[in-house]
Amino acid sequence: MAGAPEGLPSEEALKEKVVSILASCDLQSTSLKLVRAELEVRCGLGPGGLDPLKDKIKDIVTLEMERIQADAAAPSLPDLAAAPSAPASSSRASAPASSSGSRDSPAAEARKAPADAKKSGQKRPRGEEAEEARAAPNPKEGTKAKQASSMTKGEFMKKAKRFTIKIGDKNINVDPKQFSTGSSGFYASGKALVEVGGISLQLQIGMNCTVIGSKEWKDSKSLS
Repeated sequence: MAGAPEGLPSEEALKEKVVSILASCDLQSTSLKLVRAELEVRCGLGPGGLDPLKDKIKDIVTLEMERIQADAAAPSLPDLAAAPSAPASSSRASAPASSSGSRDSPAAEARKAPADAKKSGQKRPRGEEAEEARAAPNPKEGTKAKQASSMTKGEFMKKAKRFTIKIGDKNINVDPKQFSTGSSGFYASGKALVEVGGISLQLQIGMNCTVIGSKEWKDSKSLS
């Protein structure tokens, strides 16, 4: 891999700083331009100092944002219920012989035997075991696993439609896109004005909407 231009940070240094920046900012309101500006500050460079690395920074930021979104979407698996322990078996107590050497009657033996001796060795009813099996929680599939085989990348690009969102005074087009990271989704960019405290402020818009699990989609094009 070619090294960074002289005087500019290496790719590893950029990755480390991007991870730190995105971990401390709101992904809903940040943009590639803002991240690059913060990178320039942290690298001790002036505005535009990282322009030669714009494409590399874009790839690093996009990949890290997708990783954060995927981690946030992955559900935690519920703990499996502990199986109830089987009652400890105990041997049937032998009835003591009478002083005369003869054995007690069956009725007397039953009265003298410990109460738990009657329960030892008994099997649990099948209906009870089946009910417990139905009640045991099953781990749920995460969104990523569910959507990983829902379509191909070609099908997505053929069937996905542009939609619009309103930001400030503008309707922003959000178009289907294949990202350089291999994922599919939607992308929007543009500018809009918003009013804050009676003052009009211009926004630079850059938005990625990544389909969770789309990185696993096959590259084959839709045949429909």
